[in-house]
Amino acid sequence: FLRYLFSWPMVLDFWATFPYYMEFADFDTNGLMSLRLLRLFRVFQLVRLGSYNVTFNALFTVLSAAMAHLQILAMMLLFGAALFGSLLFWLEKGTWQYYPPTDSYEFVRVNDQHETEISPFTSIPETFYWFMVTATTVGYGDVYPVTNAGRWVAVLSMLLSVLVIAFPVSVFSDLWSKELERVGAVRNL
Repeated sequence: FLRYLFSWPMVLDFWATFPYYMEFADFDTNGLMSLRLLRLFRVFQLVRLGSYNVTFNALFTVLSAAMAHLQILAMMLLFGAALFGSLLFWLEKGTWQYYPPTDSYEFVRVNDQHETEISPFTSIPETFYWFMVTATTVGYGDVYPVTNAGRWVAVLSMLLSVLVIAFPVSVFSDLWSKELERVGAVRNL
């Protein structure tokens, strides 16, 4: 009985429900506000419930089998960020000059309306953000190139990013379908 009582799932359940019982019993919990953070342990209970689901277990199996492909994806994205980020920074940074609205020196470029503006590409690491948003096809539109050469670099990075992301997605979907067939989850759907 004690072994079960002090098992990891039981301890997790205790810490997830402990703050509720403290407030329910009208204890003065003003000094114990940090105990409310223990409610986050409830999220871990979802993982425990997933162990009873065949599809959830299959997902973990596929993720572990696809780890090498996901590492290749991460390396290719980092390489693309370094390459295209450096190119775009060089093409879109503008010129270093005094900018009166900020009363300081900034990288200033000319936008589509032929007005001067502060370039959003102020460093190579900041252009990594643009590349990751572009490569993952999110495309917020908050940072974009305005020169013709910058736009060509953007188009090239978009096309290559689709190929880079399509590879692991196809591998993952193939592993996923094979795993679902192996565990017999396809028949249950």
